[in-house]
Amino acid sequence: FFISLGVGYFLASNGMSSIIVASNTIYGIKDSGFFKRRLKAIMMSFIMLGLFLFLFIVPVCGDTIFALLRYYLEDFKPIEIIYQIYQLLKYPIIIFILYGNIRLLYTIAPDEKVASITTRKGAIFTTIGWVLATEIYSFYIGTFASYSIFYGSISNILVLLLWVYILSYIFVLGMSLNAGEYHLKQQENIE
Repeated sequence: FFISLGVGYFLASNGMSSIIVASNTIYGIKDSGFFKRRLKAIMMSFIMLGLFLFLFIVPVCGDTIFALLRYYLEDFKPIEIIYQIYQLLKYPIIIFILYGNIRLLYTIAPDEKVASITTRKGAIFTTIGWVLATEIYSFYIGTFASYSIFYGSISNILVLLLWVYILSYIFVLGMSLNAGEYHLKQQENIE
């Protein structure tokens, strides 16, 4: 069990390894060794897995979870207060957690030290893009998703993969914004 879990997680870190290679290419940095990149990719995989789980649980499924809780715990009065607090703090918490973790990923992805100040614009762009894409995905799933009638449960996986693809595309665009900022800072330092 532990061997297959370790091998599975090692293979799953290929996505983060690709992000490291992409960031090195975008920034124009020479790649470090395989083992250093793989160790960094495994560490980054934990951060990204946490972000995707957070995005899926809070914005996508949060209202459904509270609807179920309100249905099954209708006699429990504090659930309404907790739901109101959730509705009030949902977006500030989502934005704060996403921004901090995305900025961390942008800072540690390249194999060369990148100043955290140069990752601000890309992290803001990616955070806003991820929140918007997740809200659109959540709205689509809750309103229009009826592919399962025709294609079965595999359609849910395809729509989920489309969501992950869009989030990945936004992530790389944010990284490109950061690389532009990084190169501007380097030119200012030379002059």
